[in-house]
Amino acid sequence: MSFKEIPESGSLRRTKRSYSARRMFQCDEYENAEALAPAIGEAYPGKPELTVDSVEIQPHGAVVIDPTNPGRLYTHARIIVDYVNPWLEAGPQEISNINTYPMIFQISDGLIYGSDSEAITTPINITVHCSDVEIFQRRPQIPWAEILACQNKINTYAWKGCTPGTVLFNGCDANHEFDPAIGTVYHLTFKFSWLPIGWNSVPRGAAWDTAQLYDYESFQILALGD
Repeated sequence: MSFKEIPESGSLRRTKRSYSARRMFQCDEYENAEALAPAIGEAYPGKPELTVDSVEIQPHGAVVIDPTNPGRLYTHARIIVDYVNPWLEAGPQEISNINTYPMIFQISDGLIYGSDSEAITTPINITVHCSDVEIFQRRPQIPWAEILACQNKINTYAWKGCTPGTVLFNGCDANHEFDPAIGTVYHLTFKFSWLPIGWNSVPRGAAWDTAQLYDYESFQILALGD
């Protein structure tokens, strides 16, 4: 069985409010194409900020009649896989700022093996990429209880296309204005940090030996939704 990417199929597209990609594959067994295709949420190779948003399987090749396999109607399948940045696709009116930057952590007792296979203990730096995201809302009041409940917590469930444990809630900034029609209105900026490899995969301090695990919380109570 052959499952391969069509040459030169990978394409990236960036606009002011979106970042997306598309890959195309071909499978010589139509009935197995869905099981072999990349899963929803799977990252684009080398670009963890892009994840699978949709998979389309198209029949391809000749129609076959196989009495031993009634479910097989076509010889091949073409698979179209679309990737998006879940934050940018969450709704441009909600997102007010996105900033991606590298984070460097240190394993204080890392091991390096030389050509003679003898291990040398030495600090090792690990670099990962994180995105700070701010979401803006207008509300008639500040949801202090919900904010405090989620402060310094990571997401229990998939949220805005991000897998569990990858989004850290850092807090909220607020200011207000008076609207003669509805009264006081609060401008809230919810602050998150998205780490595709998961926040409990890296230390909270400077080194892994001082790591503390983040607690889980569902951000649904912030009424930001999916």
